[in-house]
Amino acid sequence: MNELVGSPATRRDLHELLHLGEIFKVLARIVALDRRTSFEICELGCTTGWLSNELTAIGNVTGVDANAEHIERARKQYPSVAFETGDLMAWAPQRQFDLVVSSEVLEHLTEKSRYVNTLKRITKPGGWILITTPNKKLKAHWDAADMGEGLLEDWLTPKQLRALFSDCETIQHSTFLYDFAYTGVYRWLNAKKLRALLTYCSVDPLYDALRQVLGHGLYQILLCRRL
Repeated sequence: MNELVGSPATRRDLHELLHLGEIFKVLARIVALDRRTSFEICELGCTTGWLSNELTAIGNVTGVDANAEHIERARKQYPSVAFETGDLMAWAPQRQFDLVVSSEVLEHLTEKSRYVNTLKRITKPGGWILITTPNKKLKAHWDAADMGEGLLEDWLTPKQLRALFSDCETIQHSTFLYDFAYTGVYRWLNAKKLRALLTYCSVDPLYDALRQVLGHGLYQILLCRRL
């Protein structure tokens, strides 16, 4: 996707902006429910640190990644964030956090339960866990569109994701980004002419709400509370 205007440290592409928009909707919900003035936040698996920097909007952020080069680069670009190098499966800080964020990490791991246990362990009782990860229901369409793969792409269904957090209170579990695929049934469901007609008739919000209910978004976003 084309990059947008901005400095090299802050420039975001469309894909990242779509994720950021959904994450900030959930952050607003957290703030409304929790009502504290500032949060202690951890992003576990922060890669280049750009999201950790955005999360400073609501508190103090610690970004953790196993890649030392990523962490060194992030420290230079985002000095307002505390970055640490650590094993995502076993990171054991001396404190717990009000909010723990994991964005696009789970699908790259084989030991998902072990990683999720770390997320829970570093979250305070009553604290928040926010996850984004691809939706396995759309994996075949992603592959058919030849969108590319990482080193490991082991996607989860919505049911599988909820099962990993069954011992937490689910506050929100939804999907987003609907119009990326034009293969199979999505040739009709996401057709540009259909979307234009729905917009003309002012019913496109209802159509998106239906797709939300049916879980047809490419990505999942889960907000839960540790009990």
